[in-house]
Amino acid sequence: MVDGFDNHDDMINSVCDGFINWVNDVVPDDIELLCNQDGYEILTNAFGREFRKQDIENASIEQIQGIALELSEFLERGVSAEEVCSFINSAFKQSFGDFNAVHSKI
Repeated sequence: MVDGFDNHDDMINSVCDGFINWVNDVVPDDIELLCNQDGYEILTNAFGREFRKQDIENASIEQIQGIALELSEFLERGVSAEEVCSFINSAFKQSFGDFNAVHSKI
C-alpha cells in the first residue's frame, strides 16, 4: 500500500488526474485542455518522480511558485500560488479524502 493506494503508480495517477481536473476548470475557452500527462510533468518537476502525499503536503513556497510559473506558461495567463494550492487541495480531497491542506505560506 502506498498512501492508501495499491501501488505508487495508482497514487500518482489519482493525484495528477485530480490536479488536472481542477486546473481544466479554469482553462480559458481558447486554450486546449490539459491532460493527465501534463499534470504528471508539472508535479514531478516540482516534487520528483517518486513523490508521495507527504511531499506535497510539505511543499515549499518555491515549489508552489514553480508550479504556478509552469501552469502560467501552459495556460497563457498568470496563475497565483493560492490557485495552485487550491488545485492541489482539490486533488487531495478527490484522491485521499483526509489530508493536510497545502498553503502558499506567503
